[in-house]
Amino acid sequence: MSMPTPTTLPIVVSGSHDATVRVWDLDSRELRYEPLKGHKGKVNAVAVGELGGRPIAVSGGNDRTVRVWDLEAGRSLGAPLEGHRRKVLAVAVGELHGRPIAVSGGNDNTVRVWDLDAGGPVYKPLEGHHGNVLAVAVGELHGRPIAVSASDDFTLRVWDLEAGAPLGEPLEAHENFVNAVTLGELDGRPIAISGGCDKTVWVWDLDAGELLGLPLVGHEGWVLAVALGELHGRPVAVSGGHDQTLWVWDLDTRQPLGEPLVGHQGWVLAVAAGKLHGRPIAVSGGDDKMVWAWDLEAGGPLGEPLVGHDDWVNAVALGEAPRPLAL
Repeated sequence: MSMPTPTTLPIVVSGSHDATVRVWDLDSRELRYEPLKGHKGKVNAVAVGELGGRPIAVSGGNDRTVRVWDLEAGRSLGAPLEGHRRKVLAVAVGELHGRPIAVSGGNDNTVRVWDLDAGGPVYKPLEGHHGNVLAVAVGELHGRPIAVSASDDFTLRVWDLEAGAPLGEPLEAHENFVNAVTLGELDGRPIAISGGCDKTVWVWDLDAGELLGLPLVGHEGWVLAVALGELHGRPVAVSGGHDQTLWVWDLDTRQPLGEPLVGHQGWVLAVAAGKLHGRPIAVSGGDDKMVWAWDLEAGGPLGEPLVGHDDWVNAVALGEAPRPLAL
């Protein structure tokens, strides 16, 4: 999430079991417009990006579709992207050859790459997982665009998006479902961070294709979400889980920073990290139907929760949108 400017405002995009995508103004704590409707079932994943210079959200749901939303106009953009044979559980947004893409994963064990300009698949589905694809993230490795997917087959897989093929061997260490993955850098090295039903968070060296140090241990239940943020100029991991808490981790020491963040009255299903007016924050969604914002420096909630969803909040993403013109 980049810094909002005088012409933009910070937003949270959330997706829910109530079949809606909602866009919240983080400054006013209000919805920007009516909930975005189109999915014919639960919304499991959201991501934000740009298409033609306009801010967009991409969502995936139980109706097997990936949908694109114009965050300025507050409406759907183009036809749904169809191809998954079962529920879409994960989405991410990136670029391939300078063109905007979405990457999705689902209950059909596949990862799919979509050309958002053309509104169709880039190539055939990426196959290799032996179970549901629960999470996807996009990034770069040696200047080449990659995706990393996480599955209930206990593995993560790295994909070369230019070649449309796997890159190296599966990443194996989790002893149960891998529910979440995010990508970033640590001391100039490309890393992935994953969380799973074995209650652990692992850090992976994507260059070497192996673990980087010991797991981050503290959650008392399944780890369902992870994000990579920054605190005091250093990268931190933020994880959320079945134990109703969020943990902030120092990636150098592998230790938690402060006490767990407590506020959700149920499972923490989704986490995103970024900045709000220069302050590092995290945003989370849970099965208590709420979206919380957290001040990572203060180690506590940032105001009251955002309330409006009628069911579980499965997904959150941080971004920015054009500020409405003053009349």
